[in-house]
Amino acid sequence: MAISSLAVPAPSTANQDTYTLCKGKPADIFFLLDSSTSIWAKHFKSQLKFLQHVVDFFPVSASETRFGVGIFADHYYQQIELGEFDDVEELKLAMGSIRKRFGGTETGKALRAVRHQAFRNARPNVGKILVVMTDGESRNKVQTKYEAAALKNEGVTVFAIGIGKAVKMEELVAIGSEPSETYVYTVSNFKVLNEIRKTLAYKVCRGEEINQEPYCSAGMETDLMFAFDATSMGTRSAKHVQNLIADTVENFGNMDSGVLRAGLLTRYCDNDDIYLDDYPNLDEMVPVVKNPQFRGLDQMVWQMQNQSFEASNGGRETARRIAVVVVDSNVEKLEKLALEMRKAKSKKDIQFIIVSIGENPKFEALKRSVLRPVDAHFFNVASHSDLSLIKDTFVSSLCKTLKVPSFPDSLVIDETTRNFEDILPVGNLILGL
Repeated sequence: MAISSLAVPAPSTANQDTYTLCKGKPADIFFLLDSSTSIWAKHFKSQLKFLQHVVDFFPVSASETRFGVGIFADHYYQQIELGEFDDVEELKLAMGSIRKRFGGTETGKALRAVRHQAFRNARPNVGKILVVMTDGESRNKVQTKYEAAALKNEGVTVFAIGIGKAVKMEELVAIGSEPSETYVYTVSNFKVLNEIRKTLAYKVCRGEEINQEPYCSAGMETDLMFAFDATSMGTRSAKHVQNLIADTVENFGNMDSGVLRAGLLTRYCDNDDIYLDDYPNLDEMVPVVKNPQFRGLDQMVWQMQNQSFEASNGGRETARRIAVVVVDSNVEKLEKLALEMRKAKSKKDIQFIIVSIGENPKFEALKRSVLRPVDAHFFNVASHSDLSLIKDTFVSSLCKTLKVPSFPDSLVIDETTRNFEDILPVGNLILGL
């Protein structure tokens, strides 16, 4: 990897109208800079100068505002750890000494690295803010979208700055927090970048005041069931599924308050065991051994519809019902599974998320019952061991679904619904009335 050595002297604060906009509330602020080949050396230098000017608006210290910097191209490169410098002048000198890298625009990989590395030293109960600067479209748009969502779900406020004509507004909007008018910027070129430094600094200060919800909190009462056929998968493969579910549940934010409840169905059971005194002769025993009544995924979904979400098993009449079904290519009766899912969705408004493993053309039939948009709620991996590769993406998508209140795809009005006031409570879930 070629490296260009480039030092940017820290701009002097003497005789400048510099002052601190942000006082009182501490924050951990991290800059992520595009260093791909499309950015010329002088333009990369402009980004560094921009950072040096922005930090002048903040009280830099271990107890107030702390800064960190990372850059990316084909790979992510951590440059300045959060809190590495407590003195603003030393911080600016370190920023000016960052060396340019070359390569593609792997924004998604960089966002993932920021989540796992950059904020590992973040302070608890302190605002976490990320400022992303890029001049082009990322190589993997889907990964970029998911990784940005994962950061925001973890309580990070994200500003996105697009520079030049090659940026895609749709992707910037996906990266930045909401509303886009506050958190997404575009500038025509690197020369005018400094014109937004004061505006950005002011809005970053406001970003500190945002009250972040706990990670992966349900936005309304939600009953969530997981289901997978452990027996047909085998112990080793089933362990990967168990790890995915366990890692997911660890992120839930409001189970203790009772807003979110979760359960699990597997095929680990003793219903098919035969004890020594069950059958006194071979005429009775042989048919049972040859034709055991296994409980497949289709029967688990039937059980969800008729038992799992009932009050006797902890279900709530007013709660949203979500089912995460993990299915692999070994599962039997896929057509029956698809049918039971459609029934459960139609009769009990159970909303499905599918994680599929392997290749099977019949998986397509399951998409009819999956939450919309399908791309965000239907996952596929090549093998059970690959589930670890989508863990972050899956958790991010599920948490986003849990946060957003919803009601059935269609509202059935019968003779008991006399007027609009009878329907209004359902609308309250969305409108917040």
